[in-house]
Amino acid sequence: MPIGGESNIEDATHAATDASYQRTTAEMSRLHWTFIQGQFTEQVTNMWCQNGTFDELNRKMGYRYQLVSGIYSDQVEAGGEMSVNLQIRNAGYAPLYNERPAYIVLRNTEEWYAIQLESDPRTWLPNGAVSSIAETLRVPAIVPAGAYDLYLFMPDAYESIAEDARYAVRFANANIWDEATGMNKLNASVTVTDSQS
Repeated sequence: MPIGGESNIEDATHAATDASYQRTTAEMSRLHWTFIQGQFTEQVTNMWCQNGTFDELNRKMGYRYQLVSGIYSDQVEAGGEMSVNLQIRNAGYAPLYNERPAYIVLRNTEEWYAIQLESDPRTWLPNGAVSSIAETLRVPAIVPAGAYDLYLFMPDAYESIAEDARYAVRFANANIWDEATGMNKLNASVTVTDSQS
């Protein structure tokens, strides 16, 4: 279950030893911290801000997914199968706790088609672990022939906010987040051809 807390250290000497970056990150990593309350005593958070470690600790709170690599089919028939092989690192202290679907999205300038992965993002382990997701996906038969960019989309599981990009999971990689849609661009494409059957 999610864990978090606060510091009650008020003495600067104790803060420097008991809340050093090395000790803090080791403890937060071991216990899978998701949040920290920074206003109970400010001695520690002020120290972190002054020595430049606050941002690093804050970035690792909870989950922090990074796309390491991806291999995908270059071409597939509509209604046929495409292979997806993803390497995803969770650089955060914690796993994702709530149920959340993950989709590979085929998208062009006019339309997009989402295909759900079987992999459960809650199993993508934290603390720098790299998860391998290798799946064969069925491309919907209704997808028109053409070239499509590939995206990874992880919307909220609740239907009422599933289409709100603010609740989608944003990967930590630079230049892949699409703020308008909440999708992460995989910097790859696939060509869909008409079915031969």
